Amino acid sequence: MFIMGLVVIFTSLFVRDPSRGWQGASVLVVLYAVLGYVAYFAAVGGYALDVEDPRPHLSVGKGVPAWGFFLVGGVLLILVAVAWALWVSPRNALLFGGIAIAYLGVSYPQKLSIRRAALSGFGLVIASVGVVFF
Repeated sequence: MFIMGLVVIFTSLFVRDPSRGWQGASVLVVLYAVLGYVAYFAAVGGYALDVEDPRPHLSVGKGVPAWGFFLVGGVLLILVAVAWALWVSPRNALLFGGIAIAYLGVSYPQKLSIRRAALSGFGLVIASVGVVFF
């Protein structure tokens, strides 16, 4: 409920002051993808302690939303990063590109592995480079 409250607050702030245009809307898309996945993951009880499968939301019939968040959210985040690169803002392009890579590593609907954790860390390094050096 808290996360959905944040989504509503951010959306209402953007609607009240749309002067940021497409760039503000792109930030809103990133918030929708990331916070939406977090809310979904919390709602399905991911990583429940009493379940043998580390990702119970991937059981039969429940895997479609997980793949949907991975594919649709990942594509949206990559498009936002490309858009910021086209708007000639390398700092924001690297920031959103790193967020996209980290999101893809976290949201991939399979059991956890060291490769997925490394991919998320790599995304955060890219985002950090964008913020620190640009």
